Amino acid sequence: MRVLIMLTFLLQLTSCTEKNHDQDVSHQQVVQVVQQDSAILIPNVFWEIITGENLKDSSISLKNHSFFLDEYQISLKNKTDGVVNDNWQKLSFKKSGSVLDLQNYLTGKSGSFYFEFDTETSEEEEIKIFFYTIYKSKKIDNEIWGQDCFKLYDLTNYLVKKKSLLTNTTNNRHAHLLSGTYLISKKRKNNFFISAFEVKDSRVPLTVCEAKKE
Repeated sequence: MRVLIMLTFLLQLTSCTEKNHDQDVSHQQVVQVVQQDSAILIPNVFWEIITGENLKDSSISLKNHSFFLDEYQISLKNKTDGVVNDNWQKLSFKKSGSVLDLQNYLTGKSGSFYFEFDTETSEEEEIKIFFYTIYKSKKIDNEIWGQDCFKLYDLTNYLVKKKSLLTNTTNNRHAHLLSGTYLISKKRKNNFFISAFEVKDSRVPLTVCEAKKE
């Protein structure tokens, strides 16, 4: 069942035909994302996956590892002309806990764009990229967009190969697909460099997942 859910998620990401999306970006500047949300939470299973350790009773005790907050960059690029402001936006998250509000970078025009990740690493580094669902899915044109609540998806293999997620703004599909928390880990020996940021579009009302009562 977990494999089926993951395949469904990837099919949504690739629902449009991919084309080469290289663009002349030599004139572009990096935009700093400064909006912060101190409430961004990282599930224990994330720590267990990247370290290989079992965290019992929600206790994080990882004495053999060191953790550092790291800067991270993503890019928004047009597939359909006029969807992304200035055709291309490169965004930098200086601190974990940043919130990327897509309303500031998308024009509102219907069409497709690429949500591109920086997957470049050195020979000594190992990168992992995860998506954590914090919003409920929604049915659009008889299709379910978004994922079940509080699920952690490992996008590493897909993004190392494809570099980006391709989505479409028609009927706000992009918001239901991309909104959530992204967790990036770069491992160098026993040191982990962690980035965590949330994506949403304030123009699109989403239903926040509610924690189950014990």
